[in-house]
Amino acid sequence: MRLRVFFGVGTGGLFRLRDHEWEDLEPGLPQSADGPGEPEGGAGPLGLPAEDPDDERLTLDFGIPPVRPPVVEAPVPPPDQPFRFHASTARAGDTLLLCGDGFAEPLRGEPGMAGALSARWSAYEAPGLVEYLADVQLRAKGYADDRTAVAVWEA
Repeated sequence: MRLRVFFGVGTGGLFRLRDHEWEDLEPGLPQSADGPGEPEGGAGPLGLPAEDPDDERLTLDFGIPPVRPPVVEAPVPPPDQPFRFHASTARAGDTLLLCGDGFAEPLRGEPGMAGALSARWSAYEAPGLVEYLADVQLRAKGYADDRTAVAVWEA
């Protein structure tokens, strides 16, 4: 098995075709823009234990001033476009696909399109360029967005 890393910005999809079945690898985006939780009781900055004045452990003072955390006036707004990052294992015969919304939405929503691509792309060898471009342009009723798709066939 090999490890493949996908990354991208914006919406779309990450998919793996294995044994004639599509698997949506897209991690779910958080529903709220809440920041990370507060450290648990007694924890200081970065989740480290708070300093205890009664601690009798020997420490050295190198005279280096502590680094002050940056002052944040207001919460940082969430990004306009999500950054996607995913690592996936790939076996011989797998097809790994990174695509934009125009391809991901009909692949998720139209079983006919998913089935047609599964039948065409489950072969051990990748299709030729002309066949691939024709497959990417498969139309599904109600989906007319542009098509962006990058696929990797594992030999």
